[in-house]
Amino acid sequence: GFNPNFLTDALKVVDGGQLLGTGWMRVGSNVTTGTVIQTGGVVKVQDGGSNSAKLGIGDSAGGIGFYTISGGTLTCTSTSNGILNVGARGGVGTLTVVGTGATIQMNKLNVPESGSSYTGHSGTLEFKLGANGVSPIGVKTSVALDGNGDKSTAALVVSAIDTPPIRDIVLVDLQGTGVITGFFDTVNGAPATEGASVVVSGGGRTCTYALTYMGGTGNDIALIYKSAKTTPTSLIGDFENGMTDWDNTWEGKSVLSVGTIGATSGAHSLVVTPVKNAFS
Repeated sequence: GFNPNFLTDALKVVDGGQLLGTGWMRVGSNVTTGTVIQTGGVVKVQDGGSNSAKLGIGDSAGGIGFYTISGGTLTCTSTSNGILNVGARGGVGTLTVVGTGATIQMNKLNVPESGSSYTGHSGTLEFKLGANGVSPIGVKTSVALDGNGDKSTAALVVSAIDTPPIRDIVLVDLQGTGVITGFFDTVNGAPATEGASVVVSGGGRTCTYALTYMGGTGNDIALIYKSAKTTPTSLIGDFENGMTDWDNTWEGKSVLSVGTIGATSGAHSLVVTPVKNAFS
């Protein structure tokens, strides 16, 4: 299978690019680190040999893999496999999905891959929400989380690159009638039990969601929207020749209501009135 470990920089897949892996595609394996950054194009694993259509992110003990996708398509062509292993065969892997520009469709997802001989391995799914949420990982038949129990770690990380949406968000879309096996150990560092609180901030808004393994059509990993609050800002700038150069940085808890903004020769002033508990 293809292995980008020999690259000194990350392998980048952009618009118009195509990467086809026959058999097993490995990103970071055998005590090395591999990185793929996909912003467009197509990455596909397909049947070929005994290790048919598998993508391993962080493969084998000591292998560390990072795969970030913000655009393009990540998929498979396989009669029986089409497996995405985030942390494969004892490795450490991280798959990061950014915004809504990507399409991800595999047959099976393991975070990490389970096996009696694997210990100390881990898989992390990271989602960076945009204003419209994030591209879900589409999975046709099965999703397995933390299959080795105490011998492995499965982590979920959720953050925002823009204002998080005020609605439910599907992270992993398990298609068909299957059920998700297992749970993440942590979400943003806290226990990832059913209903765990997930707080995400960005673009002047903080949203609170509840993690569920029974969302969407009843068998999806999703964030259920609970509440939102506006992140207050203060006005900080250079008042020479009037109101200029604002940076919208808040370092307190009261909102500043502008009373007078003016500029005079040799003196520049901003008169403000605190508004208590404006965002409580």
